[in-house]
Amino acid sequence: MSVLRHIEEIIGSLDRWPTYIILHLFSSVPDDRVTQQIAAFLYGNGVCLETEIECYAECRGREHMEMISESIYSRYYKWKRNPMQSYQVEYYNICAGHMQWINGRDNERPDVWVSDIGLAAVRREYPEWEWAIRCAIEYIRAKSPPQCLV
Repeated sequence: MSVLRHIEEIIGSLDRWPTYIILHLFSSVPDDRVTQQIAAFLYGNGVCLETEIECYAECRGREHMEMISESIYSRYYKWKRNPMQSYQVEYYNICAGHMQWINGRDNERPDVWVSDIGLAAVRREYPEWEWAIRCAIEYIRAKSPPQCLV
């Protein structure tokens, strides 16, 4: 099973993920803002560090592995080390269906709405990206995971 399929088993199908996360995983340059949003989403939804790094690198490309690893590792380390620090970063909680703060005491953010969810929103809002994104998703889903994650 691919790393992406493994994450989908943990947190749910890509059809339930915010569209911006899908686009970031497969097309955005992994800069500071993008890696923070991906890290927060996967960390907040219970994906372990090694699995997140491997999946992100598979989806975005191995040429970004060092940048992805350093950025994701530093965020996970910070969030685990400071579990009571309020309002570190927001993420979309799939189970709750709304935004939440990582490690925040007032964790829920139902006032923050995420309108575009899943691949249907990619088709509707970013039609020029749909075919390329769907092809990339199917390619990554079909890959075998590295032995360390089996």
